[in-house]
Amino acid sequence: MTPRNFVYLSIAAALSVLFAVVSFASNNQWSTGKAAGAKLFPTLVSEASQIATIEVRQGDNAVVLVRAGGNGTTYGCRRTGPMRAGSGARGANGSGS
Repeated sequence: MTPRNFVYLSIAAALSVLFAVVSFASNNQWSTGKAAGAKLFPTLVSEASQIATIEVRQGDNAVVLVRAGGNGTTYGCRRTGPMRAGSGARGANGSGS
């Protein structure tokens, strides 16, 4: 590669990067806007320290998140119902049940 070809290739690469940045900036929505409607659980934030378990059910299946530590930063997970092979779900003791 001659020095002249290297310069041309560098200029083409710089222009390509510039075009990509301009294209991304012009097509990206930078603000999320205001959410419509009311909060689903308006008191959840103020009462979060009092929540000990969260249970999500779908038919016969359930996933339960349990607060394990006193400071509220450690959680365990327990799953009931049938489990698909290879789902990767593990219990609080890491056993998969």
